[in-house]
Amino acid sequence: MKKMFGILTLILIVLITTYFSIGFVNDFEHFFSKSDVSQVKEVKVIKLSNQYLDEDLVFKGMVVPKKTIPLYVEVPVVVENILIRNGSFVEVGDPLLEFSDSIKEDLKRELEGLDLDLNNVNLELLNLNSGSLKLELENRMLEVKSLKEDIRSMERSLEVLKFESKTLKEQADAKIKLLENDGISSIEANAALTISNKKAAELTDNLSKLDIGRQKYELLVLSYERLKRELNIKENILVSKRSKLLIQKRNLTEKLKNVEKPLKSPINGLVAEIFVEEGIPFAKGRKLMSIVPDGDYMIKIEVPLFMSSWIERGQEAVVTFNDGRSNNVYRGTVERVAQGAKVPINGNFENVTEVYIDLNDTDGLKLRYYVDVNIKGNEAQRALAVDYFSILEEDGLNYVYVLENGIAKKKLVTLGKKGYSKVEILGLPGSTSIIVNPFKVKDGEPVKSIIEDQIK
Repeated sequence: MKKMFGILTLILIVLITTYFSIGFVNDFEHFFSKSDVSQVKEVKVIKLSNQYLDEDLVFKGMVVPKKTIPLYVEVPVVVENILIRNGSFVEVGDPLLEFSDSIKEDLKRELEGLDLDLNNVNLELLNLNSGSLKLELENRMLEVKSLKEDIRSMERSLEVLKFESKTLKEQADAKIKLLENDGISSIEANAALTISNKKAAELTDNLSKLDIGRQKYELLVLSYERLKRELNIKENILVSKRSKLLIQKRNLTEKLKNVEKPLKSPINGLVAEIFVEEGIPFAKGRKLMSIVPDGDYMIKIEVPLFMSSWIERGQEAVVTFNDGRSNNVYRGTVERVAQGAKVPINGNFENVTEVYIDLNDTDGLKLRYYVDVNIKGNEAQRALAVDYFSILEEDGLNYVYVLENGIAKKKLVTLGKKGYSKVEILGLPGSTSIIVNPFKVKDGEPVKSIIEDQIK
């Protein structure tokens, strides 16, 4: 009897085990979960709602100059005294540097040499306008005029000779005909022919003389023009040389004037950099120092390269400076986003892009102050969105976990517009409960919401 009871007990145990193994284990676990709440995972949940995609961006920035006014030196100098320091505030006319006397003496000697060169050029010009070349040019001009009158005289004489030659030729021809008709004697006819031939020969000689005179006139004109051109070239060279010497003298005089007195500030501003040292020779053309115009400041921030595409020219920016007593707030806009990237000097090796903020007012700001910069996002961009970390990517597809009746369910979703930290979710209705930390749960797992928040 005891043996039979043991067999029945064993069969009952097997039946109970089989019962739980074929599908009722979930009810048991659900019952167990109700009886032992501590075994259920707790998750944070938010409601899917309309949110701003473009949020404000916050950075640390530095006050930098919009521009600097460089001060150069146009002569080699030695600075005797530096009267200001880096960071000094200067006003128009304030003395900045004093130069040594050596450069002043050098400039004076150079000016004396220029004066001698100018005197020589002036003498050459005077000689050119009243010397032998000028006299020769005037003589040739007289020869040209005289020969031109001779040619005109010959041309007038030739007109008379042509008429006489023609008349005598006609008379000779008439007398030859009379001779043929026995109207006159041969002596009279031959005399008329001889006179006609002499006049024709005289005409030919004068034509030759006129031709030679014209050729001589052309050569004389060419010679005159060549001499005149030569004289003009020499005069232009001397005039140009004199002009250059006068410019050099004017520049040297201005340079001497500049180094005879201390170098003075051309503007009100802050001394940004000083490049000279007392007693050290300084070559011409080098920059002595630079001054930042007073209040002409802007803000520079270094933005991580992946965020630079979210910032564009014209975006509103709010700059806050804490001077230890209160927060001073300044408003402005993004003036420029650098096209290239650079490696920051703060030890961070991630490439950054420089962004510059133009302020409406800079009162109270000083060069190289550190400030907080808030770049405003575009409030017009609203959508049903969640934070990027609530998206789970697997095999190129995007998923979220939603909470339905205490169970985490994995849902395939499509992403829409993207913002700085949020992304639009397509295909889910508003107010869907989204599990914020999807990596903590599994599909179909019972979970409990400990926070349920709706971001507006």
